[in-house]
Amino acid sequence: MDSAATRDSPAIDEGCALPLIRKELPNQAGIRDASPTDAFSSLMSRNSEERRAAAREFIVTSDNAAVISSAIQSEAVDGVLQALFTALMRSANTASVDVALQYLRSDDARLRTGALDALRALQDQLMPRLTGLLSDPEPDVRILACELVRAQQPSTVIDLLVPLLANDCNGNVCGAAIDVLAEVAAPDHVALLLQCAARFPSDPFLDFAANTAALRIGARNAPQ
Repeated sequence: MDSAATRDSPAIDEGCALPLIRKELPNQAGIRDASPTDAFSSLMSRNSEERRAAAREFIVTSDNAAVISSAIQSEAVDGVLQALFTALMRSANTASVDVALQYLRSDDARLRTGALDALRALQDQLMPRLTGLLSDPEPDVRILACELVRAQQPSTVIDLLVPLLANDCNGNVCGAAIDVLAEVAAPDHVALLLQCAARFPSDPFLDFAANTAALRIGARNAPQ
């Protein structure tokens, strides 16, 4: 006589395999394959960990650049903001540069710092933009551009900053250029540095910076 347990148990045909229940896997291609609307929803989640995870998967393209730009603009959590700027570095394309450049002018120091860090990591993609940045109407942008030039090859640094020293009308910008050139310039550039400082007679710091740079250049190129 069958027990109650036997009667209530479903019969199993041992000749048939049980159906495989497929576990849902995350999109291994990342948010690059999500629609801009889906990506926006992920990056704008109320949960900061969800936003951070979405940023870590995000690959910037020309189609979704506006999405990550909006996320950067609205992000209040520093760790998530860092992940968003890291996404720009990881993507390493002109769309990433376009996004980062938007925040080089920001009044928010967090955004300016994040943009600078991203652009330093995107030197190859940034290179075609440097000449334009060095002639930007805003002196603060030109100063930041001098700092970005620092990461380029010495010959490129000289090619970009020597014309700026000869022509820029802002002493702070010239001071930023002199600081960068002090690391790579040759002795035959010293006269230009000093002439640049002489154009700003009311700025004693610039004169000090030019003379200090001249000493550094001379010491670096002195016979051993």
